[in-house]
Amino acid sequence: MPNCAARVASNPVEVYKNSVPVNDCRSGVCRPAYQWFNGYISPAQVNAATNGIQGVPSDYKPYLAPINNTPGAPNFGNNNVNVTLKDGRQVLTAYSPGPGVGAHPYGHTSCRDR
Repeated sequence: MPNCAARVASNPVEVYKNSVPVNDCRSGVCRPAYQWFNGYISPAQVNAATNGIQGVPSDYKPYLAPINNTPGAPNFGNNNVNVTLKDGRQVLTAYSPGPGVGAHPYGHTSCRDR
């Protein structure tokens, strides 16, 4: 089975297990937890005083994030992109990496523990 760090992604997968204690306050009630790996957390929730996750390492980088990942920007938190058509019009559409099954790099992936 392939190692997760070899995946095509923005950053390599990092598995923290029990080494990164955090307080998850996204529900409005803070609960102690652990950041198991560097999965996506909205930048608006990283170390936010309310409705966020406190204790996220300062060097945290998610292994994969939406294309539009700047809080306050149009389409924040999704993969919608403008596509220019042949007639010059632009349409907003969801990004798709390609036709057919298996085009997404994580479509059929399982990762082993290091």
